[in-house]
Amino acid sequence: MVPDFDLQLQVAIKALRDAVAPAVDPGNSVAKEQLQLAIGTLSIVQSRLPLARRYVRRLSEDAIQLGEKVADVVGKASAHISAMKTALEDMKEALADPEADTAELESARNTLISAICEVIEAAPLTTKLQALVVQESTSSINRERAWYISSGFEPDKTAVAPIEELI
Repeated sequence: MVPDFDLQLQVAIKALRDAVAPAVDPGNSVAKEQLQLAIGTLSIVQSRLPLARRYVRRLSEDAIQLGEKVADVVGKASAHISAMKTALEDMKEALADPEADTAELESARNTLISAICEVIEAAPLTTKLQALVVQESTSSINRERAWYISSGFEPDKTAVAPIEELI
């Protein structure tokens, strides 16, 4: 077994292109489409794998910043504020832990984002809160757009900064 993830992905992609693709029944359009989807997905994973940890860390930092600012704006007005503050502290601890893997960071971030959403949904909707959410979500949205740019859904690829610049 080759321990290098990049090389393993290269081998899998090459095997699918060179050995599996020619063996797929040309009349089976679903199989051909799914094979291309699998090759494309593996290619995206291969290109993003070296950046994944930094990417998740930046999104986690964005979530912390949003949570702190929402807490400042909402104050004690929300019944869910203590759960959000707990999730916020858990996220900070996970981010500070050099041993935390990407899955742990993602889990903590998902919990924090859910808690933030609960606070926002329970809080009185104000122009200040709306503006804060829009302003603080911009960085994460731009990172997400750049991360998935190769998926082909972005209408103007030149409008999105490269992910390497955003992480």
